[in-house]
Amino acid sequence: MRTTFNFDVGPADVRFGVLGQALVVAGVAAGAHQPGRTTGRHAATATLCGMNYSYFAARSDAAAIAVLDRPGSPGQSLADAGLLSELVHGVGFSQDLGYYADLILGSGTDVDLEDWEHRIDATTDERRVILRVPPILVRAIADTDIEHLHRLVPAWAEFPHFAERNPDRLRTFATDLHRLCRTATEANGGVYSYGCA
Repeated sequence: MRTTFNFDVGPADVRFGVLGQALVVAGVAAGAHQPGRTTGRHAATATLCGMNYSYFAARSDAAAIAVLDRPGSPGQSLADAGLLSELVHGVGFSQDLGYYADLILGSGTDVDLEDWEHRIDATTDERRVILRVPPILVRAIADTDIEHLHRLVPAWAEFPHFAERNPDRLRTFATDLHRLCRTATEANGGVYSYGCA
């Protein structure tokens, strides 16, 4: 797998940090898939550039993937089948969240958010994608006191690739992500990221 990054920044009112990332996924197209979609390990070589990321909790991968089929602002309503939360605006998946994961889990844990196995579905044009937050990270965040997570924010804000270091927004996202992880854990579900170019 080869991964490159394009550091674009989204609108300041809803996005922060390094939100543009190019994830180059090397794979072999095989098997049947839905029209207009590339899925999981059967995805052909694909590039995700300039993505903005939101996060949500869902009961299953299938419920999370269904978000791609909803027009407008997918997943904004709790009435959507299988969703456990509304979408919350967040940080870039591979590097930004990955740096936070290292702070939470420690350097000895082998969790690589740049690994393409976290990508569970995408539209054929790669402008929208669903990624799964690793269960080990979801569980760790859910089991950690929010006060401890907030104490990690200053170190997280020092991540050198943030285009705009904003501890207040990181603290807000840390709180939102903690809530999503607890919600997902209690429902035996998962936490997912919706990337949109």
